Amino acid sequence: METEYRNTVPDAVLTQRSGEDGFTKSEIVEMLDKLVLSPDEEVDAIYLEGDSAIAFGFIRMAISEEKLSFETGQQSDFGRQALTVVNDVTMENEDCRYNFAGVDTLMYY
Repeated sequence: METEYRNTVPDAVLTQRSGEDGFTKSEIVEMLDKLVLSPDEEVDAIYLEGDSAIAFGFIRMAISEEKLSFETGQQSDFGRQALTVVNDVTMENEDCRYNFAGVDTLMYY
């Protein structure tokens, strides 16, 4: 699930944590900053429940529509591939970049 886009801005950003913890405003702003959005660019929220953690983040709306037909949930190709990494630490990449269903994704912990 590695990607060739190592030096580019990602199309999606996810972070993992316990399902019992919320997010602060600064954490959400930090995630959005990693996408380097234009002022009028829209994003779609992603929430995936793993075995012992959740993955939460954002995907560029245009990418969600064009590449995934807005299918980013648990049972989508994107969701299943992301959850493979969420559920198995041996699948984690050192640089935290992944290609989930053709979407260049930064997933950090």
